[in-house]
Amino acid sequence: MLIPLLKKSNPADFADRVGKYLASVHSPEEAAHHAEALKHLNSLRAKCLGAVEPNEANTEMLLKYWSQLSLVENRIDWAVVNLPFTWADVWKGASAFSANSSRTTLPSLKWEQACVLFNCAVMHARIGERELTSSDGDKVKSASANFRKAAGMFLAARQLASALGGETLTPDMGQDCLSMMENLCLAHAQRCFYEKASRENMKASILAKLAGGVADLYGAAHAPLAEADSPLNKASPGGKWAKELAIEMLSFR
Repeated sequence: MLIPLLKKSNPADFADRVGKYLASVHSPEEAAHHAEALKHLNSLRAKCLGAVEPNEANTEMLLKYWSQLSLVENRIDWAVVNLPFTWADVWKGASAFSANSSRTTLPSLKWEQACVLFNCAVMHARIGERELTSSDGDKVKSASANFRKAAGMFLAARQLASALGGETLTPDMGQDCLSMMENLCLAHAQRCFYEKASRENMKASILAKLAGGVADLYGAAHAPLAEADSPLNKASPGGKWAKELAIEMLSFR
C-alpha cells in the first residue's frame, strides 16, 4: 500500500533557548524552576524522532509531545525565543539531510506540530496496513479505524501548515500533498470495508458499491498528481505515486 515515510528532523534545544528567554523576560529563578520540565521536553522530542516502529506506544508518545507543544504554545513568545525546527522533505528518504536536499527551518511551533502530526499519521497508517494484511480477519475494523485516524491527522497537519502563511515549506507539507495523503488514507479505510465484504462473500451489488467508493477516494488522492508537470508529481520519487494511485483507482472501477 502507498504510505509515506516518516519525516526526519535535526535536534532542537528547548532547555537552552527557552531557558534563556525565561531568565531574560522573567527571572533566573523562573528559568531554574522550569529547567527540568524543559529537559524533559528535549528528551521527549528526541524519543519521538527515534520512534520508527509503528505501534500504539509510539503513536501515544508522538501525541503526548504534540499536546505538550499545544500547552506551551500561547504561554511563551516563540518569536522572541526563536528556536529553529528543521524538518526534511519526506520524498528525499534516507538522504534527507545531504547538502542538496529539500528541508525547511522555521522558528515556529506550528511547523513543529504539523510535522509531528505528519509522523503520527504515518504511524497509524502503517499499523492499519499491518492489520489489514494480517491473517486475523477481525483486525480489518481496527485497520480502518487507524487509517481514519491517519486521515484526520493529515488534515490537522494541513491546517497547521496553512496557518504558516507565505512561508516556503517542503513539498510534502504543501496543501496539495497533505490533502492527497488525507484522501489516500480515507481510501485505504474504505478499502478495509471492501476487503471484509469480499472475504464474507457479500452480494455483488454491495461489493460494487463499496468498490466505487474506494475508487472515488483513490481518484481524489490521484488528482493532484494527474498532470505530469505538476509540482507535486515532480517532487514524488520517479512519478511512482502517480502511477500506483492510478492503478489503485482503476482496479476498483
